[in-house]
Amino acid sequence: MLAALDRELNKVTLWRFKKRLQPDLAIVQYELPSPCTLLTFSTDNSTLAMAHLKGIILADIRRRTGSFSVLKGQPAGVNQIAAHPREPVLATACNDGTVRFWDMKSQREIKCYDWKIGAVSAVAFSSDGIRCAAGGQRGQIVVWDVD
Repeated sequence: MLAALDRELNKVTLWRFKKRLQPDLAIVQYELPSPCTLLTFSTDNSTLAMAHLKGIILADIRRRTGSFSVLKGQPAGVNQIAAHPREPVLATACNDGTVRFWDMKSQREIKCYDWKIGAVSAVAFSSDGIRCAAGGQRGQIVVWDVD
């Protein structure tokens, strides 16, 4: 499955592939309230997280309805999103200087870190999910063990 965004129309389309790795069928399309900037799938491929100019949207792609939910409490200005490799957790790197962890099932914030590195421009989990790293506008990088 491939998620493709159209920034001019504020739409994200999910595509199914043929065996030759060519898009075959548009499965579902999501119309967003503002231009989409980032996309990531959950590790189990059940959820598509979409960052747009006003926040984060989560869509259960198994339903294929085009409906989605909005993460409440997420500040605008998300620079990066990352899905945990083993858990239904989404990390967001924010302009307000925080890294926030979200439970993708309950759609609630579960942790908020402020490492005092300015606006956070990048976030990533290690492949085993034990650590997370964030990079800030001041050139600093923070790596920590995920609880």
